[in-house]
Amino acid sequence: MAHSVIPPQPHGHPRVDGSTIAVTLVIRNRIGPQRRTTMRPAASTSVLIALLLLSPHAFAGEKIQGNMVNHGPVGYDRDLCNAGFTPVVASGLFVPGVSGAKFKFDDKCKAQIQLKKMAGLPPGDGLPGTGDEVICLMNFIDSAAGSCGGFILRGEVSGSVASQKAKIKFAGSTELPGLCPPPPGDKIHITTVECYEPEPTLTYTAAGACASASGTFAPFATDPSQGLCVLSSNYVPAPPTFVLAVQGVIF
Repeated sequence: MAHSVIPPQPHGHPRVDGSTIAVTLVIRNRIGPQRRTTMRPAASTSVLIALLLLSPHAFAGEKIQGNMVNHGPVGYDRDLCNAGFTPVVASGLFVPGVSGAKFKFDDKCKAQIQLKKMAGLPPGDGLPGTGDEVICLMNFIDSAAGSCGGFILRGEVSGSVASQKAKIKFAGSTELPGLCPPPPGDKIHITTVECYEPEPTLTYTAAGACASASGTFAPFATDPSQGLCVLSSNYVPAPPTFVLAVQGVIF
Protein backbone atom coordinates (compact mmCIF):
# COMPACT_ATOMS: atom_id res chain seq x y z
CA MET A 1 0.00 0.00 0.00
CA ALA A 2 1.80 3.14 -1.12
CA HIS A 3 1.21 6.58 0.37
CA SER A 4 2.21 9.97 -0.93
CA VAL A 5 4.57 12.20 1.03
CA ILE A 6 2.79 14.53 3.43
CA PRO A 7 5.18 17.30 4.52
CA PRO A 8 5.47 18.05 8.23
CA GLN A 9 3.38 20.93 9.58
CA PRO A 10 4.54 23.41 12.25
CA HIS A 11 3.83 22.00 15.67
CA GLY A 12 2.08 19.08 13.97
CA HIS A 13 1.94 15.41 14.70
CA PRO A 14 3.84 12.61 12.94
CA ARG A 15 2.81 12.14 9.32
CA VAL A 16 2.84 9.25 6.91
CA ASP A 17 5.70 10.01 4.54
CA GLY A 18 5.72 7.32 1.94
CA SER A 19 5.53 4.09 3.88
CA THR A 20 4.55 0.79 2.40
CA ILE A 21 2.43 -1.07 4.94
CA ALA A 22 1.68 -4.72 4.29
CA VAL A 23 -1.20 -4.99 6.72
CA THR A 24 -4.76 -3.72 6.80
CA LEU A 25 -4.56 -0.24 8.27
CA VAL A 26 -7.04 2.61 8.45
CA ILE A 27 -5.12 5.67 7.32
CA ARG A 28 -5.97 9.02 8.83
CA ASN A 29 -4.42 12.41 8.12
CA ARG A 30 -3.22 12.95 11.65
CA ILE A 31 -2.22 10.85 14.59
CA GLY A 32 -4.43 11.59 17.56
CA PRO A 33 -3.68 10.71 21.16
CA GLN A 34 -4.13 7.01 21.78
CA ARG A 35 -6.37 6.61 24.83
CA ARG A 36 -6.13 3.13 26.26
CA THR A 37 -6.67 1.81 29.74
CA THR A 38 -3.71 -0.24 30.89
CA MET A 39 -4.24 -2.81 33.62
CA ARG A 40 -1.02 -4.16 35.13
CA PRO A 41 -1.17 -6.65 38.00
CA ALA A 42 1.51 -6.44 40.62
CA ALA A 43 3.92 -9.23 39.73
CA SER A 44 7.58 -9.96 39.39
CA THR A 45 9.46 -9.57 36.12
CA SER A 46 9.74 -13.32 35.68
CA VAL A 47 6.00 -13.78 36.17
CA LEU A 48 5.15 -11.04 33.66
CA ILE A 49 7.50 -12.49 31.05
CA ALA A 50 6.00 -15.93 31.65
CA LEU A 51 2.51 -14.51 31.12
CA LEU A 52 3.64 -13.03 27.82
CA LEU A 53 5.09 -16.33 26.70
CA LEU A 54 1.80 -18.08 27.42
CA SER A 55 -0.34 -15.37 25.83
CA PRO A 56 -1.32 -16.13 22.21
CA HIS A 57 -1.48 -12.44 21.30
CA ALA A 58 1.94 -11.39 22.56
CA PHE A 59 4.17 -9.92 19.88
CA ALA A 60 2.67 -11.40 16.77
CA GLY A 61 4.01 -8.69 14.52
CA GLU A 62 2.97 -7.01 11.33
CA LYS A 63 4.99 -6.51 8.18
CA ILE A 64 5.83 -2.86 7.79
CA GLN A 65 8.50 -0.71 6.21
CA GLY A 66 8.99 2.95 5.41
CA ASN A 67 11.21 5.97 5.14
CA MET A 68 12.17 8.23 8.01
CA VAL A 69 12.49 12.01 7.90
CA ASN A 70 13.85 14.92 9.91
CA HIS A 71 11.20 17.48 10.75
CA GLY A 72 13.68 20.37 10.75
CA PRO A 73 13.00 23.58 12.67
CA VAL A 74 9.40 22.64 13.47
CA GLY A 75 10.60 19.76 15.64
CA TYR A 76 8.53 16.67 16.30
CA ASP A 77 5.56 16.05 18.57
CA ARG A 78 6.36 12.70 20.13
CA ASP A 79 3.44 10.36 20.81
CA LEU A 80 3.52 9.13 24.41
CA CYS A 81 0.84 6.40 23.92
CA ASN A 82 -1.52 7.21 26.81
CA ALA A 83 -0.33 10.67 27.80
CA GLY A 84 -0.70 12.82 24.70
CA PHE A 85 2.31 14.31 22.94
CA THR A 86 5.52 16.08 23.88
CA PRO A 87 7.83 18.11 21.60
CA VAL A 88 11.40 17.03 20.91
CA VAL A 89 14.05 19.07 19.11
CA ALA A 90 15.31 17.98 15.68
CA SER A 91 19.02 17.33 15.12
CA GLY A 92 21.02 19.33 12.62
CA LEU A 93 23.21 16.30 11.87
CA PHE A 94 20.56 14.72 9.64
CA VAL A 95 20.72 16.92 6.54
CA PRO A 96 17.45 17.25 4.57
CA GLY A 97 17.95 16.27 0.94
CA VAL A 98 21.26 14.57 1.74
CA SER A 99 20.79 12.21 4.68
CA GLY A 100 18.46 9.24 4.46
CA ALA A 101 16.83 6.73 6.78
CA LYS A 102 14.50 3.77 6.49
CA PHE A 103 13.18 0.92 8.62
CA LYS A 104 11.40 -2.39 8.34
CA PHE A 105 9.85 -4.90 10.72
CA ASP A 106 8.27 -8.24 9.83
CA ASP A 107 6.05 -10.89 11.36
CA LYS A 108 9.11 -13.04 12.12
CA CYS A 109 10.23 -10.34 14.59
CA LYS A 110 13.13 -9.28 12.39
CA ALA A 111 13.88 -5.57 12.20
CA GLN A 112 16.31 -3.26 10.50
CA ILE A 113 16.93 0.49 10.70
CA GLN A 114 19.43 2.28 8.45
CA LEU A 115 20.62 5.88 8.56
CA LYS A 116 23.11 7.26 6.05
CA LYS A 117 24.95 10.40 4.93
CA MET A 118 24.72 12.16 8.29
CA ALA A 119 27.19 14.91 9.15
CA GLY A 120 28.95 15.55 12.45
CA LEU A 121 28.55 12.29 14.36
CA PRO A 122 31.78 10.85 15.81
CA PRO A 123 32.57 7.30 14.65
CA GLY A 124 31.81 4.56 17.15
CA ASP A 125 34.37 2.35 18.87
CA GLY A 126 32.69 -0.89 17.80
CA LEU A 127 31.83 -1.90 21.36
CA PRO A 128 28.20 -2.24 22.50
CA GLY A 129 26.68 0.07 25.07
CA THR A 130 29.55 2.58 25.34
CA GLY A 131 27.48 5.69 24.61
CA ASP A 132 28.66 6.42 21.08
CA GLU A 133 25.73 4.68 19.37
CA VAL A 134 22.65 6.12 17.71
CA ILE A 135 19.61 5.25 19.89
CA CYS A 136 16.41 4.17 18.15
CA LEU A 137 12.98 3.43 19.61
CA MET A 138 10.49 1.23 17.77
CA ASN A 139 7.21 1.79 19.63
CA PHE A 140 4.09 -0.34 19.44
CA ILE A 141 0.60 -0.88 20.82
CA ASP A 142 -0.51 -4.32 21.94
CA SER A 143 -4.26 -3.75 21.65
CA ALA A 144 -5.20 -7.19 22.95
CA ALA A 145 -3.17 -6.68 26.14
CA GLY A 146 -4.25 -3.04 26.37
CA SER A 147 -0.67 -1.87 26.85
CA CYS A 148 2.17 0.04 25.22
CA GLY A 149 5.66 -1.21 24.49
CA GLY A 150 8.73 -0.85 22.36
CA PHE A 151 12.16 -2.01 21.29
CA ILE A 152 15.06 0.09 22.63
CA LEU A 153 17.92 -0.19 20.15
CA ARG A 154 21.47 1.03 19.60
CA GLY A 155 23.52 1.25 16.41
CA GLU A 156 27.23 1.91 15.92
CA VAL A 157 28.20 4.97 13.86
CA SER A 158 30.64 4.32 11.02
CA GLY A 159 31.90 6.09 7.93
CA SER A 160 34.16 9.06 7.24
CA VAL A 161 34.60 12.44 8.90
CA ALA A 162 32.36 13.99 6.23
CA SER A 163 29.61 11.36 6.09
CA GLN A 164 28.43 8.90 8.73
CA LYS A 165 25.97 6.01 8.78
CA ALA A 166 24.43 3.68 11.32
CA LYS A 167 22.68 0.33 10.95
CA ILE A 168 20.61 -1.58 13.46
CA LYS A 169 19.54 -5.14 12.73
CA PHE A 170 18.16 -7.85 14.97
CA ALA A 171 16.27 -11.14 14.88
CA GLY A 172 13.88 -11.76 17.74
CA SER A 173 14.43 -15.52 17.57
CA THR A 174 18.07 -14.90 18.55
CA GLU A 175 17.78 -11.91 20.85
CA LEU A 176 14.45 -12.73 22.53
CA PRO A 177 14.03 -16.50 22.20
CA GLY A 178 10.57 -17.71 23.11
CA LEU A 179 9.19 -14.19 23.31
CA CYS A 180 9.53 -12.83 19.80
CA PRO A 181 8.24 -14.16 17.46
CA PRO A 182 5.40 -15.77 19.43
CA PRO A 183 2.77 -18.35 18.60
CA PRO A 184 0.18 -17.19 16.05
CA GLY A 185 -2.36 -14.71 17.37
CA ASP A 186 -3.39 -11.08 17.29
CA LYS A 187 -0.86 -8.58 16.05
CA ILE A 188 0.94 -5.74 17.71
CA HIS A 189 0.97 -2.49 15.77
CA ILE A 190 4.19 -0.54 15.25
CA THR A 191 3.17 3.09 15.73
CA THR A 192 6.35 5.15 15.58
CA VAL A 193 10.05 4.69 14.90
CA GLU A 194 12.46 7.32 16.25
CA CYS A 195 16.25 7.65 16.13
CA TYR A 196 18.27 9.99 18.32
CA GLU A 197 21.83 11.27 18.54
CA PRO A 198 24.20 9.29 20.82
CA GLU A 199 24.04 9.92 24.56
CA PRO A 200 27.67 9.64 25.71
CA THR A 201 27.07 10.05 29.46
CA LEU A 202 25.21 6.71 29.58
CA THR A 203 22.57 8.16 31.91
CA TYR A 204 19.98 6.81 29.47
CA THR A 205 19.76 3.03 29.57
CA ALA A 206 17.25 0.62 28.05
CA ALA A 207 16.39 -0.93 31.41
CA GLY A 208 16.07 2.46 33.07
CA ALA A 209 13.89 3.86 30.29
CA CYS A 210 11.58 0.87 30.55
CA ALA A 211 11.33 1.22 34.32
CA SER A 212 10.40 4.89 33.88
CA ALA A 213 7.40 3.77 31.83
CA SER A 214 6.46 1.19 34.50
CA GLY A 215 7.23 -1.59 32.02
CA THR A 216 8.91 -4.98 32.15
CA PHE A 217 12.30 -5.19 30.42
CA ALA A 218 13.68 -8.16 28.48
CA PRO A 219 17.31 -7.56 27.40
CA PHE A 220 18.71 -8.86 24.12
CA ALA A 221 20.66 -12.08 24.52
CA THR A 222 23.77 -10.71 22.80
CA ASP A 223 23.65 -7.12 24.07
CA PRO A 224 21.80 -6.16 27.29
CA SER A 225 22.10 -2.46 26.41
CA GLN A 226 19.26 -3.17 23.96
CA GLY A 227 15.98 -4.90 24.58
CA LEU A 228 12.22 -5.03 24.67
CA CYS A 229 9.93 -3.12 27.04
CA VAL A 230 6.45 -4.59 27.51
CA LEU A 231 3.32 -3.96 29.57
CA SER A 232 4.26 -0.30 30.02
CA SER A 233 1.83 2.49 30.83
CA ASN A 234 3.31 4.72 28.12
CA TYR A 235 6.06 4.52 25.53
CA VAL A 236 9.53 4.67 27.05
CA PRO A 237 10.96 8.19 27.42
CA ALA A 238 13.20 9.47 24.66
CA PRO A 239 16.93 9.99 25.19
CA PRO A 240 17.92 13.53 26.27
CA THR A 241 19.46 14.16 22.84
CA PHE A 242 18.18 15.59 19.55
CA VAL A 243 16.06 13.43 17.27
CA LEU A 244 17.74 12.49 13.99
CA ALA A 245 14.83 11.00 12.07
CA VAL A 246 11.32 9.74 12.76
CA GLN A 247 8.47 7.91 11.10
CA GLY A 248 4.91 8.01 12.33
CA VAL A 249 2.75 5.04 11.31
CA ILE A 250 -0.98 5.77 11.51
CA PHE A 251 -3.53 3.01 12.06
